[in-house]
Amino acid sequence: MSDFSVPQIKKLLLLKSWNQGSIGRVLNIYWLFLAWPFISIGNSLSFYFFLLLLVVINRNGGSIAPGFKGFWTWILLAFGAVAIGSTFFSPMSETFSDELNAAKLVLQVVYWLFLVLFIVKNAEKINLYLMCKYLTIGTWIVVGQYFFFNFIGQAPFIISVGRNSMVFTMLALMPFHAYYILKRFGKLGLWLYLPCTILVMLLSEGRAGVLLIVFQSALVFFSAINRGLNFFAKLVFLLCLVTIATFYNDENRLSLAYALAPISPRISTFIEGSGQAGDLNKDESWLTRKLMIRKGKEIIEEYPLFGIGLMNFSNYEAQLSALWEKDFIPLQDEHDATNHFNRASSHNSYLQIWCELGYVGLILFLLLLAPLLIYLFHKIFFGVLSPTELPLIALLFICIHFYVISTITSALSWFVIGFAYAVFKRR
Repeated sequence: MSDFSVPQIKKLLLLKSWNQGSIGRVLNIYWLFLAWPFISIGNSLSFYFFLLLLVVINRNGGSIAPGFKGFWTWILLAFGAVAIGSTFFSPMSETFSDELNAAKLVLQVVYWLFLVLFIVKNAEKINLYLMCKYLTIGTWIVVGQYFFFNFIGQAPFIISVGRNSMVFTMLALMPFHAYYILKRFGKLGLWLYLPCTILVMLLSEGRAGVLLIVFQSALVFFSAINRGLNFFAKLVFLLCLVTIATFYNDENRLSLAYALAPISPRISTFIEGSGQAGDLNKDESWLTRKLMIRKGKEIIEEYPLFGIGLMNFSNYEAQLSALWEKDFIPLQDEHDATNHFNRASSHNSYLQIWCELGYVGLILFLLLLAPLLIYLFHKIFFGVLSPTELPLIALLFICIHFYVISTITSALSWFVIGFAYAVFKRR
């Protein structure tokens, strides 16, 4: 005779795999709003659904306590401790921060840590197919909002979708889309789907995003068909040769630029070498990134160990004496230029961590990424990646994209890091 009643057995089966019931429904909604935050009331909508998810799991008899096993987990906790500590003990007078804002940021850090630990502990209970399905739906809603409905971002509490956030969402989640498309529509469906993501990047007129999505699509495809990834390495080498041959010959380069002009004028002028986008010495986006690195050096000289506190980069009043050098002449026409660029984003996640959490925070962050990326590179050049290891590809490309965008404060970044480690842990 069984020691469990029928309701208890159903509950145990539900907890073993969160495919159905109240846990499954809330989890699916959470994945949707993780990709498409949509509303922010103090925190993003995904934050509140994550809290609801924990409540539902607890009511169904599940454990919501995070696991603290392994050296990697303790590095994560150390990173969180540095983030919280540097935020509370930041130079408040120079950053115009306050205790209430610091408390809000600490809550955000706790959310990131809990999300990573939750995924690592419960990855085997999560229905990967359904998760990828709702992440795919959420991503394409983001794309639709960016191109057609961004005016709703002017309403109270509604989050508008900028080009950078749309591009980052696509890069972070496209490997998850690939898993869903592969399982739902097969290899042919995936072959038809990947060019659509490249087209979206072209239409967005992002530059780094287009190049990254091309290489990501190639890597995802070879992973999905279980081919040895040394084949991918050969493909990358071939693409590099083609790129060099194209740009070395002016006729080929201009032909490519003219062909892309109707789809993406910004990329076209960049390849052609004309206009503001084609000359990096005049490109305000590029020059702003260079200026922010100079600001970062100014900050780190003053606060090297633990930085100035989370989310304080754009609040810090740097002197920005470099702004008046001849290299930055195109930026000098900005009204109240010093104040304007002191309010600017770091445009670089690594720079942001370095300045806000100091050398200690940056080293801990790199230690989190290093074993996962080393494992992935070993797989790329010496092994075969299976479709269930696609989150590692997502991690690789957001790590590259971190250099040109500041998104480390996004829950999506920590979701990818958490899932990549869960895959790494099962190796």
